[in-house]
Amino acid sequence: MPPSTTKYTLIIPHHNSPQLLQRCLDSVPMRDDLEIIVIDDNSDPAIVNFTQFPGEDRSDTTIYFTKEGRGAGYARNVGLNHARGEWILFADADDYFYTENLIKLLDMDIPDEYDVVAYGARYVCSDKSEHWYGAYNDKEPDSTVIVDDTHIPFLYRRLVTPWIKMVKRALIQRHGIRFEEVMYGNDEVYSARVALAVKHFGKVNLPIYHYEKLSTGLVGSTDIKALMIRWDGLLLKELLIKQGGYSVYDQPLLFYDAFQEHRYRLIRCAIKEGYTLGWRKAWRDYSEYCRSHSISRIPFI
Repeated sequence: MPPSTTKYTLIIPHHNSPQLLQRCLDSVPMRDDLEIIVIDDNSDPAIVNFTQFPGEDRSDTTIYFTKEGRGAGYARNVGLNHARGEWILFADADDYFYTENLIKLLDMDIPDEYDVVAYGARYVCSDKSEHWYGAYNDKEPDSTVIVDDTHIPFLYRRLVTPWIKMVKRALIQRHGIRFEEVMYGNDEVYSARVALAVKHFGKVNLPIYHYEKLSTGLVGSTDIKALMIRWDGLLLKELLIKQGGYSVYDQPLLFYDAFQEHRYRLIRCAIKEGYTLGWRKAWRDYSEYCRSHSISRIPFI
């Protein structure tokens, strides 16, 4: 087991992707100040060999096997409940770190006033196009210097994924921050709660994480129920931001990209269900949802 003076905890939820989980773990250095927590979210024994589960051969890794099947948000909360590190990092099992740059981050001296340190990721889409994401500008040289920032909207607008930043565990505990235990969109709400608890945070211009948008992943789901769960998450995020004293629409079309993405998924779902009839059914379901939640249909138009 890792020492009690653990500085970092890396939390990885996992479901039915053992080869990719192994790749992720292989990208993480073994260090005395780092513990890894893997939470298996009720994987299928026909896919995962539980007698040779990834990470069991690492002394720095603890694995929790959950049988509830309640998704990544629930699994991440299990990890938070067992974490001992001063700083919390997250990874998805089907992604990985740039090892050398992760080591640079973990070796940095972090000022005490920071509760969050943001960094960069390479975002690779299913069509193989890619771009840089998070607190990284590929036009500038890589840096090992953490710079100060107080622009809180950057945290809830741009850093909406848990794997693009590390968060001080004391902040999480002090404010009782947890993930929504839903199958989709739990990261947006978590990031809003973190942002609204922070006064100063640091950024480092360093690419550390590699994200791949897989067509088989949860993010690519076109199911109507999944879209509605994501929409609930956006509404909750909007409510939290307003309660925190920030204006959701302090920049034009703040959620435009999210709304457009949902709109395109709704159309794809309609096509999958049967073209015109599918679209009419999808729109009818969506309209009924909006009426029952007293919200406008405009963002999807």
